[in-house]
Amino acid sequence: FELNENAPAFDGVRTLEEDVMQKERNVLIVDNEDPGFEAVRRESASLLKRILGRERDQEDEYTRVRLGNWGGWKVAVNSSYYGECVKSAHFSMPGDGEEKAVWKVEIPESGYYEVCAYITSLSAPWRWKRKYLERDKGSYIYTVHYDGGVERVVKELNRLEVGWTSLGSYHFSRGPAKVELTNKSD
Repeated sequence: FELNENAPAFDGVRTLEEDVMQKERNVLIVDNEDPGFEAVRRESASLLKRILGRERDQEDEYTRVRLGNWGGWKVAVNSSYYGECVKSAHFSMPGDGEEKAVWKVEIPESGYYEVCAYITSLSAPWRWKRKYLERDKGSYIYTVHYDGGVERVVKELNRLEVGWTSLGSYHFSRGPAKVELTNKSD
């Protein structure tokens, strides 16, 4: 923001004509904190948890990255993650691909759009970081649903930098669009 010392002062609340959080025009961002995001988890609640009405134990509470059976997607906060207000990320142990992170957005007008994903680096205790979070093994597997069909995009972890990475440019019609990331790793 730039300070405008000549701007008239006012009391109260004023509605802005545009979204001040949107950094660029014609950029659509769906963050994991937005309503267009969903972490699809496998149904794995035990019989006892179902009887007691506790099908998932603290699934949407913020946690820290830790060793062990994570049991699906978890969400953590860290200053290195992306976010306008809350810098958070969902993470999961590699699996069979049954669990997905899904981003949905409403496309305002038909055309070609570049689809990008924000890549972050998980922080972990040094004793087990090398064993569980090596950046030189595995891949992220995305699925982009667009007008021409469905495109599987594989991003090798050893070739990714922290920040935005392109998944390609695709033609989308006006209306809903979807990108998925599975917990499967090649």
